[in-house]
Parts: sequence; structure tokens; C-alpha cells
Amino acid sequence: MNIIPMLRSKIPLARQCRKVDWGPDIPRKIQTILFKPSNGSLNKQDSAALNACFMGNLKEPPKLSYKERRYIIDFLSDRRAYPDLNKFGRRYLYSQDRLYNFVDKVSFIELRQYLHSLLRTKNTILIDQLMSKVIAQFSITQKEAVTNFINSAYVLLHDEAKQEKWLDPTEPLVKWAKWMKLLNGHCNFTDYTHQRKLLKTLMFTLRESRDNEIEIFQKSLDIIKTAQGVSSTSQFASTVIYLSTHNRSFDLAEAIWDYKVENNLPIESSDLTCILKCYCHFKKYNLVEPTHSAYPEAQDEHSQFDYLLIAHSKLENWSALRDQFNALFNIGELPNIKHYGIVMYSMATIGELENVEKLYAQLLRRDMLPTYAVLQSLLYAHYKVGDLNACFAQFELFDKYSIRPSSSTYTLMFKVFRGLSNIEGALRLLKRITESDVSLISETHFALLIHMCAKFTNPLIAHELFHVMTQHYDIRPTSRSVAALMDVYIESGNPEKALSLFNEYNRDNIEGRISLFNKAIKAYTTMGDQHQCEVLFGKIVKLKLANDSEFFNVMLRYLVCLKRDYDSAERVIDQMLNHPTIKPDVTHFQVLMDAYDKISFREGIHNLYRKMNENEIPVNSKVLHYLIKATFKVQMRSQGDLEQSIQLLDRIMKNAAERTLDITFGQLHPSIVAWPMRAVAKYHSPMKALDLLNHYSHLFYP
Repeated sequence: MNIIPMLRSKIPLARQCRKVDWGPDIPRKIQTILFKPSNGSLNKQDSAALNACFMGNLKEPPKLSYKERRYIIDFLSDRRAYPDLNKFGRRYLYSQDRLYNFVDKVSFIELRQYLHSLLRTKNTILIDQLMSKVIAQFSITQKEAVTNFINSAYVLLHDEAKQEKWLDPTEPLVKWAKWMKLLNGHCNFTDYTHQRKLLKTLMFTLRESRDNEIEIFQKSLDIIKTAQGVSSTSQFASTVIYLSTHNRSFDLAEAIWDYKVENNLPIESSDLTCILKCYCHFKKYNLVEPTHSAYPEAQDEHSQFDYLLIAHSKLENWSALRDQFNALFNIGELPNIKHYGIVMYSMATIGELENVEKLYAQLLRRDMLPTYAVLQSLLYAHYKVGDLNACFAQFELFDKYSIRPSSSTYTLMFKVFRGLSNIEGALRLLKRITESDVSLISETHFALLIHMCAKFTNPLIAHELFHVMTQHYDIRPTSRSVAALMDVYIESGNPEKALSLFNEYNRDNIEGRISLFNKAIKAYTTMGDQHQCEVLFGKIVKLKLANDSEFFNVMLRYLVCLKRDYDSAERVIDQMLNHPTIKPDVTHFQVLMDAYDKISFREGIHNLYRKMNENEIPVNSKVLHYLIKATFKVQMRSQGDLEQSIQLLDRIMKNAAERTLDITFGQLHPSIVAWPMRAVAKYHSPMKALDLLNHYSHLFYP
């Protein structure tokens, strides 16, 4: 059966009427009514005349061509004559002599207008009959068109439920699940990349913030269980869990998981993966391993093991893991490959590269084949100690052992490219992932790529990446990617664009909203606008946004750059040292050290470094640069002899190379030795300056 594509003419009805060749069965009086220009609703006399002609009790109603039928449906729909359109559609869209199939050359736009009239007259039962007939008649020959029709019907129902109180908000969800099962044989969809046409409208409505959202979905599942059975309920619940996790609506995902567990519904692999992701997001790390172990039939090592590893590392029970691992040798039960993966990742998290490599060599000697967890641990261990170039060799092991990398594997590799400032390589990696498995690409990857553009101050590439992320990959931007793009604009000397992004995306429903405020404060700090910074600080307090580490960073910048209030800045750091959850890291001290370096307050730099040591805060190359520079300056001013300063530099480089210095990165930046070399060459000995360079090169680039 032929069906006309879903195209709608934008030509006004009056002009369409002139193009319709009305048949002799259509009286002149009816043509005159149909020719009238639109002036609101249809009057009673015209409605009665049309009903008598087309929808009356005539044994032989006028036969209409496709154009005539289309015009009349448009006419009735345009004048919101929905009861008349219901009658007309029932008479002229269905074939009376073929068990009420649709007539030849019926178009989906006609069916959609008929559907809309049924909805406006609250005929939900007839809507169900209509959809069932569409699915039965066209699902084999035009499945994509039927899918689009179901989604358009869902949107109509969703909008009606949102605007009118007569339609329960559960109705669109229940109908969608029923119709999708009729069309596909199931309603379990857990791959948005390949099932986008099926899921896009449901995803868009999930992205709306609604009151009582969790209750609406739970009630919908109750209705589906009663009307459609346990199987449909479980399948639709899996779809909702997957989509809400994909949309980062973790509260909803966890609630639907709890619903499945409480109602003893079958647990799918995707369900288990999503709830592990939720628990890691909510920092419920103690629930990850027990939940994973409770559902062996739903376990999938590749997609779920990342969350197990994260949980083990976040719980930081290194000694218990190591003791448990070593005890296996003493009780006659040798460690299996899963034990190796967990312990290796735990060691990698704290930078124990040597132990990770020893365990890897041990499992190879035992003729074990590496798993995903083992290779991920090797890659992470090399990244953790700053051995970035070696990460490429570890990454190639995934191909060697035919193990598929995960999204977090690619995240690590993007961080490697960021550390090497190699955006070309990062873009090639993005292309490689797209060609192999586009579903592994996440917003985190794009945020890392965009943030790399801040180093090169290339806002055009950053903007294009953001556009590709949202349009081509259909990834919903959260504060992570928006803040990264704002940072690029700020570093490129265009804070106004960053602020326009802030105004565009600063909404109640955006995740991690504090990050947008952080970047906006940074933009105003760059512009020197103290008043607007204080306004934003006030809004953060009013909105009760949870502070994060970056918030204190921008506060410190505001204090030292705009207010020149160094005492208050130090008090902020002291408050962070006593904060129950947010502890200062090297970047917070670096902000104040940078300010002290500019005003030549050498004693302040030494005091801050002492405070870092007392609180066991790892240092980075920048902090060591300020420390060494301050030491040289003090000694040059007081004694003129640089021997003690040179010894300090040698000791720092040696300790960093031997991993006995608590640093955030394995390789010390060349600036560590560059500034002292100039000072030593000018005020001490050029040969000694050359010795410093040779010592640095020997330690870090042998």
C-alpha cells in the first residue's frame, strides 16, 4: 500500500483551494464554505452543512480525491473543528471495504491531524486504536515512518499532559512503552547512539525539569505492570534507567533501580552498569562491590569494572587489599586474574609503578592473559607518575591482546595528549574512537579537548568542538564542557564571551552549576570588576550552591588580584585546612605564591611552602620554581654566595627523580632549572650553570 511522505504544504488554504479541482459531487455551497478565509472557529451553520455533505447518513457520501481530502482535513484542523474532523477522519481515512484498513495514499500528516483532533476531544481510546492500526499496517514496509509517528504522538500527549489537567502525566509514558513494544517486540532500548531515532523524543522530555518526576515514572511502571505485564515493566524500566543515566539524571536512575529491585524485576547488564555509575557519582563507594557481586548474571567486566576499580581506590584500603592478595599465596589459593586487576589498579592510584609492573610480570610468568583491568592499571600507573610517552606503548597493549578500551581508557589518553600539549594527536584519537565505537565518546572527552585550546588560546577550535559535541554527537552540555569553553574565552582575552555563555547556560537544572559561577567570577576578575565578583559571591550564598575546590581558587584570585588582601587569602587557606571535605591542594597555594613572587615577599613563599609540608600537600613544578627563586633571591641579597641554593636545587631534583619528593607529576618542568641557571651564570659560575643543566637532563631525560 502506498503512503505519501510526511510533508506539509505551507501554502495558505485559500490559495490551496484554487488549486483543488473539486469534483461534481461537491456542491457549490460547500465549495464556498471551504473557500472562506480563516477567521477563527467554524460557525454552526457551516459546520452543519459540512456534516450533512460529508459525515451525514448518506449511503453514498461524495468520493474525494487525495487533494480534496487533504484540503478538507487542513481546513477543519485550521479552524479547530475537532469533533467534525473526528467524524471526517473516521469516514474518509479508513477503507470501509477492507476491515477498516487505511485508504490508499493516506499521508502521515493526515493521520497526525486526525490524531490531534482525537486528543483535543479527549478520545484516548480511539488514539490507541489508531496507533495499533498504523503499527499493524505499516510497520513492515515503513518502519522508520511509523517510529516517527509514534514519537510525534508521544510529543502531542506529553505537551497536552503538561498544559491540560485532564490528561495524567503518566499517560504518554505508558502509551510510548506500549506502542514501542507493538512495533519492535520489546521496549528495552539501551544504546542511544544506534537507537537515537527511537529514543530522541523520550530523551528530550527527560531533559526537562519537572516536579514529582520520580513519582510520575514509578506510577507509570505500576500502570504498565498491571496493563502490559512484568516483562514490559522491566524492559521500560531498563530504558528509563539507561536514558536517565545517559542524561546524568542520577536521582531518577537510582529511584527506578530501587523500583526494579523492590519488585523483583529481572536485572539487565545495562541496569547494573548504570547503578554502579550512579553510586560512584553519589560517592556511595561502599555499595559498588556488594551490588556488583549480588547480580552475577548481569555482570559485564568491560563496562562495569571501571566502577569497581574506582570504588576500591576511593575507599583507600590499600593495606587490606595488599594483605588479602598476599595471603592467597600462603593458604594455597593463588590469586586469580581478577585479584591482580584490583590490586594493580589500587597500586596505580597511589603511583606505585614499580609494584604494578612487578605484578604484571608475575601474572605473565603464570601464563595468565591480561584483562581489561590489568591493562587499564598499567596505563594509569604510567600516567600517574608522569611517564606520558610510555602511556602510548601501554595503550597499544589493548590491541595486542584484543581487549576493547573503555570510555575511561580514552579519557586517560586525552589527558596524556593534554599533558603533552598535543591537540592534533587528541583530535586523531577522537576520529579513531568515532570510527570504532562512537558510543564510547562522552562529554568529558570534549571538555578535555576544549580545555586544551585554552593553552593555545584558540577559541575558534574550542567553539567548533563544542558545536560538534552538541549537534553531531548529541551530547547534552553540562557545566563541565560549558566551563571549559568559558575558560578558553577568558584565556584568549575575551571574558565578555565567557560571560555570555554564563548567561545562556546558568539554569537551575544544569548539573554542577557552581562551575559556571566559578568561571564567571574568574572572567570578572580578569576584567577588574570587583563589584560584579561580589554580586556573584552573594548569589552563590543565596542559591546555597555547594562550594568546590575551584570556588576557593577563584576566591583566592579575587582577593589577591583585585583586593590585594593577602591576609584574608591566607585565612581562606587556613579555613580550607580545617574544612571537613574540601582540602587545599597545590593550586591554592600557587595562587598566593604567584602574588607573593610579584611583590617580592620571599618570606611569605617560604612560610607557605612550610605549611604545605606540615599538611603533607604534594607540590608541583610551579611551586618549586617559586621556592627556588625565593631562596636564591634571599641568599643573593644577604650573602652573595649561591652554594646553599645550588645544593637545595640539586637535592630537589634528585628527590623528585627518585620519587621521594611528594610531587603531583613525575617530570619536573624545565623552569625549575632555567631561572637558577641564569642567576648562577651571572653571579656565580657559567660552568656551574652548565652542570645544573646536565644534572637535570641526566635525571629526567636519560
